[in-house]
Amino acid sequence: MKVADSVAWSKRWGHSVVVAQNKIWVLGGGDERVWKSDVWYSQNGSDWSLATPSAPWGERHGACVLSRNDTLWLFGGSEGGVLRNDVWYSEDGRIWQKVTDSTPWSARWGHRAVLFNNKFFIFGGEDKELNLKNDVWYSENGRNWSLATESANWSPRCRHAIAVLNDKIYLLGGEEVRLKNDVWYSEDGREWQLANPSSPWAARACFSSVSFQDRIWLFGGRDSLGLRNDVWYSEDGRVWFETPSPPWERRRCYGSIVFENKIWLLGGNAYIPKNDIWFTTGLGVNEENKPSFAIEIFPNPFKDRVSIRWEKEDYEITVYNTLGKKIKRLKKGERSWDGRDGFGRNTSKGIYLLFFQSENRYSVKKILKIE
Repeated sequence: MKVADSVAWSKRWGHSVVVAQNKIWVLGGGDERVWKSDVWYSQNGSDWSLATPSAPWGERHGACVLSRNDTLWLFGGSEGGVLRNDVWYSEDGRIWQKVTDSTPWSARWGHRAVLFNNKFFIFGGEDKELNLKNDVWYSENGRNWSLATESANWSPRCRHAIAVLNDKIYLLGGEEVRLKNDVWYSEDGREWQLANPSSPWAARACFSSVSFQDRIWLFGGRDSLGLRNDVWYSEDGRVWFETPSPPWERRRCYGSIVFENKIWLLGGNAYIPKNDIWFTTGLGVNEENKPSFAIEIFPNPFKDRVSIRWEKEDYEITVYNTLGKKIKRLKKGERSWDGRDGFGRNTSKGIYLLFFQSENRYSVKKILKIE
């Protein structure tokens, strides 16, 4: 749903967005010609107030901003083309205190940050010598930092995405020599496991992800062909499902947060800077909208063909394997699957997922093909 086509803060991308004090905050960013040091806040996404037109951290874009105990924290980024590794905090968005001018992690942008176990974590990015990083740092106070790992299992990269789900940190995609669509996870920031080496969503950078409704969500960004506005979600980083395309324009370098049980998207670069505001209650996947009636699948396990029966809803059915790769989309009204992919080739035995999607409902069912 569109909240506003244009709001009080100017059109921009590369800004930072965070939730604190039951408000949405927007910090910095710009349109390449003019970078900003302003800070704005809103309680509803449509009415905005200016906390300060000129924060002391300067004209900043590509910074990471987190909230802890309703205090805003800013880490690094580019100030007027100069990369920084400073840390600032503010209790009201107006008065800012510098915690440190230089952390042990190098000045960078394109890095990502997350609050995990009440600690600040920094992941990767690009330094002033254009070196890509795969280091991970953490701190309890923003001043004293510890190195979790100098070289994580994931390759050096920038402009990736980070999410926290079920006590795990997930790192998704990003940019190295080429764009990536791998997914990694860690329980401590030090040891990393590969969840999916090649997810079904296109390799991309300049996108973000959020945790919502016990799932990781990612959307938009930039791939090898241009900007995107596709939306995907996963419960474990391994198996991914795509939802219907949203109404907002393709874009990168936008802001995204979860606020008042909704996913919000703010501004970004849609080939031109934007200052529009959108939200969704789940992009078509809402726990309250799950079907209350049964979907019957029989036989299960099956050998040659599985039949599907349901009532009251016009579903589109797609078959995936357990890595999230689409095997086949059934024709409208088709109520069985013969175990073949979209090219008519017989699939191997194993577990498959039937994804049922309608305009406002969804369901996922596991089936087992045997010999």
